[in-house]
Amino acid sequence: WAFPEDWTAPAALEVAKTVHAEGVKHGWQAVTEKYLAVDEDEAWHLTELAAHFSKMPLVYRAKVNKKNWHFFAIERPTWTN
Repeated sequence: WAFPEDWTAPAALEVAKTVHAEGVKHGWQAVTEKYLAVDEDEAWHLTELAAHFSKMPLVYRAKVNKKNWHFFAIERPTWTN
């Protein structure tokens, strides 16, 4: 929800805004913070929460470098050969 809109896909912003709104509604500080450093277990949990509230059935992570991973909520799987 706090990503720069000029370089973030609208669908990704919508997921973030959905989770942020639920966090505000329930008083969940972890999903209302603009920036949050978490460990791997917390990242999986937050990604699963985003997927749940956005009605996305899958979560995935991709390694960025030696220390960082990106976590994704996925609407539908797509495979390429």
